[in-house]
Amino acid sequence: MFENSLVISQVNRVSSSQRWTAFASMGLQFAIASLILALPLLRPEKMPFQISAPRLLIPLPVEAPVPLKPVKASSASAGMTASIAAQPRMAMPILPALFSRQADDRPVLSTIPFAMGTTDGVPKTAGTGTAVGPEVAISVAHPANKQIRISSGVADGLLITPIRPVYPSIAKVARVQGTVVVAAIISRTGTIDNMRVISGPAMLQRAALDAIRAARYQPFQLNGSPTEVQTTISVNFRLGN
Repeated sequence: MFENSLVISQVNRVSSSQRWTAFASMGLQFAIASLILALPLLRPEKMPFQISAPRLLIPLPVEAPVPLKPVKASSASAGMTASIAAQPRMAMPILPALFSRQADDRPVLSTIPFAMGTTDGVPKTAGTGTAVGPEVAISVAHPANKQIRISSGVADGLLITPIRPVYPSIAKVARVQGTVVVAAIISRTGTIDNMRVISGPAMLQRAALDAIRAARYQPFQLNGSPTEVQTTISVNFRLGN
């Protein structure tokens, strides 16, 4: 019964020619594999890969917001807005859908209300202006007549009739002498107005005023026109030995 289950083990001997052929085939395969691995190492510059430095991502600087400056409306524009707002609104007429125009019809410039505001806060009355532009009345402000004060030296240069006082007899008897200072106004015609004694002996004041009143001056010119001036006039009274 064990006849069919017996296994006959037999070692087949390999011939030397087959053995050398296997060794040669393995050696050739190793040589080809070594050549494939050695070729890239002979010329590394032709290798496809490269090493690059890592890139640094720098954030962009954030710009500071620009502060907005409040704009103040000028008083002129405020006055213009207030005057326009104060005007009554006019109803617009309803135009016909279809209308015919004659060949000789010409457009006519219509007048519209016009108002202006001022910077001094004084409201102006509204007027009417045309499409060409509003008419503005310009008035030249004349300078107010203001008296100018001049020195006594300048007044002496304008003197035409010299001042010759008459010595009072009572002052001669009393041996009174001195200087009388008078404030006066030279008018536009060169006469003396509004005299006032500032200082001096009482006995000599009347004679000094009479002498100054009789004097005449050349009118003082300001911008080509005569004007009143204020000055001081000194009258000397001296007694001889």
